[in-house]
Amino acid sequence: MTIFAYLRVSTDGQTTENQKLAIMDCGFTVDEWVSEDGVSGTTSAAHRKEFKDMLSRASSGDTVICTAIDRIGRNTIDVLQTVELLLEKNVRLRVIQFGGIDLTSSVGKFTLTVMAACAEMERNMIVERTKAGMARTASQGTKLGQPLKISPSVLADMVGMHAAGHNYTQIGDKHGFQRNTVGRNIEKWGDDLIGYSEEWKTRAAQYEKKAV
Repeated sequence: MTIFAYLRVSTDGQTTENQKLAIMDCGFTVDEWVSEDGVSGTTSAAHRKEFKDMLSRASSGDTVICTAIDRIGRNTIDVLQTVELLLEKNVRLRVIQFGGIDLTSSVGKFTLTVMAACAEMERNMIVERTKAGMARTASQGTKLGQPLKISPSVLADMVGMHAAGHNYTQIGDKHGFQRNTVGRNIEKWGDDLIGYSEEWKTRAAQYEKKAV
């Protein structure tokens, strides 16, 4: 069974040495160190080259160790999605920040339940902010542009395919869009599918009203 240690720093010039020492101090015998240098926390785990490569090689019974949960995900929603990917592969995730807790254990699952509640609150806040922004735009008489071409369900599938390792050309071939269109929308909306869905609805309603 392989033990991976995942290290990340967001700014070039920073070092992952402190993270490495923290993991070693906890007594873990690491088989492979995986580092992401200069990768911002705003980049979701699914879009990080080294993390994706590690996930593709990890198999049932392996373990991923990190010093803190924010090394894995950009926000609660992203962390939960990443943890689900690991659980599907039966790969353990141990976080030093939580005392080395295994998030696949009963205690770990309780932690995930709390995180899920936080994620739900975060989703609701995103929706509220989006609706408020749309209402403000409408009150100012601002047009949002033409209706969006990609439906929310199709974009969600595109994001899922990309997270699974498919490139933009393969995704575009499946759904009938140019690779540039696919890439532009995944990069802009991949981490905010709720916001995309709200804008889709608002633009559609705006042009339905205009047609009448």
